[in-house]
Amino acid sequence: MKIVFYNPSRIIGGAEHLFFRLYKFYLERGHECKVVDYSDGAFSKLGIPPEDIVAVKSVRQCFQVSCDFFILPPNFSYEALYAVKANETAKFIFWSIHPYNCIPTLPLSAYKRLGESSFLKRMIDFVVLGRQISYARRLFKTASEKKSLVFMDGENYSYARRFLNYPVSRHFLPVPVPPISEIAGSPGGQAAERHFFWVGRLVDFKIGALNRLIHDLDAWSRNQPTPLTLHVVGSGEAEKQMRPTTYLNVEKHGYVDNQSLHRMLATSADAVFSMGTSVLEGAAIGLPSFIIMPTYQVLGDVNSYMPLSETRNFDLGSFSAVEGLLKFDDLVAGNYFDRAYAAACQGYVLEHHDLAQVADRLLDMAKSSEFMFGEVKASYKKRFISRLLFSILKGK
Repeated sequence: MKIVFYNPSRIIGGAEHLFFRLYKFYLERGHECKVVDYSDGAFSKLGIPPEDIVAVKSVRQCFQVSCDFFILPPNFSYEALYAVKANETAKFIFWSIHPYNCIPTLPLSAYKRLGESSFLKRMIDFVVLGRQISYARRLFKTASEKKSLVFMDGENYSYARRFLNYPVSRHFLPVPVPPISEIAGSPGGQAAERHFFWVGRLVDFKIGALNRLIHDLDAWSRNQPTPLTLHVVGSGEAEKQMRPTTYLNVEKHGYVDNQSLHRMLATSADAVFSMGTSVLEGAAIGLPSFIIMPTYQVLGDVNSYMPLSETRNFDLGSFSAVEGLLKFDDLVAGNYFDRAYAAACQGYVLEHHDLAQVADRLLDMAKSSEFMFGEVKASYKKRFISRLLFSILKGK
């Protein structure tokens, strides 16, 4: 099979690791696999050789591929479908890996903080995004009907269904974790010091979650008999918004490659806090692992924690979750940092997020897709001024 992933990016985050893992897995299975990216983009940094990168200078540049399956996050559809030239029989799969993937938005923090019922947001959507919203609804309704729209979790599905106002087909494909050789020692107990980890980029919808963790750990540290350190693994433009601490030690590590991160977690961590794919990796290593809910607020809600094994519909972070969320004090009182809970997290990942199982399911879904390039060429090659402008301003 010939497989192409579309995800041009200059930063390495969860989506980039996701497609890189699948790229490597499919190559090892004998498939031909390529990634559309910048020549100096994230995937070359991760190790994909130049001959397997369909290089573009910007998302506005047209490119040509020959493939059986073309796989992309829905938010890239506007640029990808305009720019791509493929064989008529190439099948498309839109894999929603973020709640807003199917929903046109503006890349502005002030806009993202507006509530769905906000009059200002409705006016901006009508004036600036109206044409794009109509296009997205038509495209993703068609994609759902043609079995080509899949969701990493229930949160993505719920957002898409609400936006489309349509009975979207319920096709879930949870994100995988790679085989991890590093295994953690026994968590909990009376250690000389304790080390908790935040793993994730420091961006607008994550910084409030990190600040909630810093706030809670700082308060908890005040009465702990042993020193407590929070290790922040990740970087981003929101780093300057991190809260100061009084009792908690904070160590910033910036970006850490996967192999080094796994070793660091296995040898040092007592627990991992994150959202998305990173929380799965902590669990696979055998650590108590917790999802912190994303937010565009400066400080996340007090009820922001979800023990990984208790999540539903594969959710790895939800803007709208209410049921099942815990306070940090609930985690302490419930003995969630002990060895038994670490084993529960590891078991959850092995059952639902095995790389081989997810990769096989993705191919099965791609084979079932009825959305082909012929339809793209006829109906979905459109330019949008707002996206064109922001791609130029952001250097994409």
